[in-house]
Formats: sequence, C-alpha cells, structure tokens
Amino acid sequence: MPILRRICELVSQKGYIPIVAYEANSPKGSQRDDSLMLLHICAKALIEVTDEAGQLIEIEKCPEYTTEPFLTWVVSDEKYAKSLAHARISTMIKELIRKQKFKYQGYARIDDLEKIVSSFLPRISG
Repeated sequence: MPILRRICELVSQKGYIPIVAYEANSPKGSQRDDSLMLLHICAKALIEVTDEAGQLIEIEKCPEYTTEPFLTWVVSDEKYAKSLAHARISTMIKELIRKQKFKYQGYARIDDLEKIVSSFLPRISG
C-alpha cells in the first residue's frame, strides 16, 4: 500500500483527483461494479500491477470506456523497466498490453515512478 499512497500523492501534485477503488467503501457484493463505475468516469488510469488484486477486469475495460491506461510495476533492475519479457506480472496482463498496445513501464526506484507519473499526466493548471 505505500506505493499506492505515493502514487496518489504524485497524482494530486499534478492537479488530479486520485481514485483508489478499494478505498471506495463499496457495500459487500458491489465492489466490482463500483470499481468499474469509477474507472468509467476516468480519462486516464495509472494502474499498478505488481501485486495482483483484481486489476485485470479494469484493464480489460479501459478500451471500452475510452480510458487511457498506463500500467506499471516494480522491477528488480532499471534495465528491465521497458521489458515485458522480464516483467513479473501475470501472463494475461502481458497479453493485454501487447494486444491493446497499452503504455507501460516498470520502476526500480521511487524517483522512476515519479518520472512515470510526470510523463503520463500533464500538470493541470488552475
């Protein structure tokens, strides 16, 4: 969870409202629908997939909802940051990245993650 907290901070610093589905306090039995509803209202989604926690359905729905996803995960060495072959993520997620041509990048350090967020989300002025 510390990584998700840091991502939320970075997203907020860019002027966006971070949405973390598990924090939505959905009633039991409606988490899936509520999570997809939240995704549906987002133009962009930065999805951290290091630990599998139900992100697959959200990733699959991005094209249907016209939500632009960027997938990211922890890598053991920065030389593997742009390599799907070395990514320790599910094969299904790798297949979706390839098939849908989703943007992605791994990160070895927090400052790498900061660069990812900065490149994916332009600062909102206001």
